[in-house]
Amino acid sequence: GLIPPCVLEIPLANDERVKVCMPESAQEGETLRITQRTDGSWRVSASARKHAFVLPDCSAGDTLRILGPDSHPLAFGVPKGLSPGDLVTLTRSVGGPWCFDGARAVPDVGGLPMSSAADPQYMAILSVLLDRGYVDRIPFDEDGMAHISVPFCGPFHEYHALCDFVSKHLLSRPGAKGAIITATEVSDRYHYDWAIAEKWCKRFHPQIKLQAYVSDLSADPLPEAGLVLGIHPEATKGGCWFQIVGSMVQSCSIGVCVFATFYEVEMKTVVNMANMYRASNSIVETAENPYYETNQPGPHPPMRHLVFVVSI
Repeated sequence: GLIPPCVLEIPLANDERVKVCMPESAQEGETLRITQRTDGSWRVSASARKHAFVLPDCSAGDTLRILGPDSHPLAFGVPKGLSPGDLVTLTRSVGGPWCFDGARAVPDVGGLPMSSAADPQYMAILSVLLDRGYVDRIPFDEDGMAHISVPFCGPFHEYHALCDFVSKHLLSRPGAKGAIITATEVSDRYHYDWAIAEKWCKRFHPQIKLQAYVSDLSADPLPEAGLVLGIHPEATKGGCWFQIVGSMVQSCSIGVCVFATFYEVEMKTVVNMANMYRASNSIVETAENPYYETNQPGPHPPMRHLVFVVSI
């Protein structure tokens, strides 16, 4: 009977009680999830209502076990008319089960889609990683894998540029076995773009596993990574962006965390936030994107100001 927004008081297992704000999108009968952020605060979020996945090799009538939102397993009965490689979408109503909503064929990736062209400003950021020697600070795990994280990735049209860069400059290092690129985004609008990216990467860079999924970074921690690329964080909005920037910096305690902003005031805000969360063995450095050394910035110059949190 509660009407959002309102404050909930929730008992915890240790007899502690916490107060949290109910999400404005919450509906009666819906299961809510309470999570503790990395800074110790608590947050309530509504359950996902949409999920998509690429259909593996299977036949009509098979029952698949897939990993759904919040890492919960789901059973999916394969209907007739679907082919392996199709993008399958599931939806559910409040309090209801997951239901098949539709499927869409993912196009052939023999060529590079025009929509995947990376901005020259993005390519310049990758060049800075080389010129400053930051690439050499990106670690590999004990299995020889490099881990790269791309938060608030949107449609992630830069996937081919990043995959090519990782293949050429990381996987050429002695002992390198492969890389995992994890892209995350709070919106569920981009499953189709991600499916194309994953299919392209699997074909042209089999040593690189590209995975993209929906994640609310104000509540969900990022996986550990040696390179984090955050393009246009909305840091000046404050609020949840403290948790998001903090999660980015803390997920990259060894390696390089990169932020790119439009404006200087955003850059300065990110610097202040990064200094709050960085490890003692890291430094914060700033630079102007070298793309603008030969190109006049407009009123809203993408990726003009760069912030690097680098372990030393």
